[in-house]
Amino acid sequence: MLSDIFENEFMANDDLPIFAGRLVSEKSALKYDFSYLDICLPDNMMSLQSNIGEAISGDKLEETKITALMMKDVPCEVLCQKETFNNLEWFLRKDYSYRLYLDNLPSAYDDGDKVMYRFGIPLGFVH
Repeated sequence: MLSDIFENEFMANDDLPIFAGRLVSEKSALKYDFSYLDICLPDNMMSLQSNIGEAISGDKLEETKITALMMKDVPCEVLCQKETFNNLEWFLRKDYSYRLYLDNLPSAYDDGDKVMYRFGIPLGFVH
């Protein structure tokens, strides 16, 4: 029985919320909630646990300010600006990344040549 699998149907212009997973790194065993860095968080923060396995393991998806519209191209825009972040440089030096989820599907990005599926999206880089 697949009790934790559900189907969503979306119509054109429906709002598709995007959730973020935990901050993870191959250089550190420590995992952090996406909200730990306080990066452009929504006013009314909401977490999503879709199955019992996520609840037991402590994994959860957290709401972001990022949204998409079904079947509609939307240009990039600045969601927020912030001067300082808690320990951001430490996270960058440890190569932390995060995952974004749309309808419980992990995100991927296009490097211009082919679609690259990654474990996570890097927070950024330190030169």
